[in-house]
Amino acid sequence: MADTIPNKPLTGNELSTIIQSDVERMLAHDGMMLEYMSYGRVSYIVTVKLLLDNPTFPEHTINIKAKGNKEQTIVMPPVKDVSPEAVRVGRQKSRTINNPNLERLKHGLPIEKTFIDPSDGKQKTQALKYTAADAGLTEADVNPDNGSTDKELAQMEIDL
Repeated sequence: MADTIPNKPLTGNELSTIIQSDVERMLAHDGMMLEYMSYGRVSYIVTVKLLLDNPTFPEHTINIKAKGNKEQTIVMPPVKDVSPEAVRVGRQKSRTINNPNLERLKHGLPIEKTFIDPSDGKQKTQALKYTAADAGLTEADVNPDNGSTDKELAQMEIDL
């Protein structure tokens, strides 16, 4: 018998895992990050902007800037005295999360199930890991590269 597990909001740790996965995938698919590319001097800024469904705190931005190193290979932004051949590159990835449990499935995160323990009658929570097949989904449905913007998937209830 399948259980319907309610969608609880993502925790900060879960959201962090999803964002890290997105950044890793973005870098892995960027031609500027291939092994044969090299950089004499480089600077970078990583910005994560959370757009929250919260009227009193609608967004939160995290900026990480290159600190630089002794060899001046990595320098603080912006790079000064840029050569005429310099190239500036930017990449953006966005994701809308409407179904926390679907995102948990996509990223291999546990889904918490609340139940009444028959031995003592107390409510308990258990973190369970499910596969796409457990939820009746195909691997294509939960492929992280599909994003969460597909309305049919984003709105579906997952029976586990």
